[in-house]
Amino acid sequence: MSAIVATKGLDAVDPDSGQVPAMIFGRLSGAVAPQASWVVVSVNGTIAGSALVAKGRSPDWHFLGMVDEAYFTKGRNDVRLHVVDNGGLRALQAAA
Repeated sequence: MSAIVATKGLDAVDPDSGQVPAMIFGRLSGAVAPQASWVVVSVNGTIAGSALVAKGRSPDWHFLGMVDEAYFTKGRNDVRLHVVDNGGLRALQAAA
């Protein structure tokens, strides 16, 4: 399964501006659970928040969540989704 994170603002973050892209959203290539579920979100390698995953009107699954703005750094930032799998975290592959 893969995730497409809406990247607007993630490539040129300026924490000193007072605005960071703390709301994270996008699509998944499949379901993480039979019904709505939660995933955790990392920013630059640190778990920084969570996102709700739910099925949309189309066959796509979507996610929406918030992350702690303190984990953003100036410039490009790496945001990834993770599911709990066998007692640990498994990063979802980023889709092109």
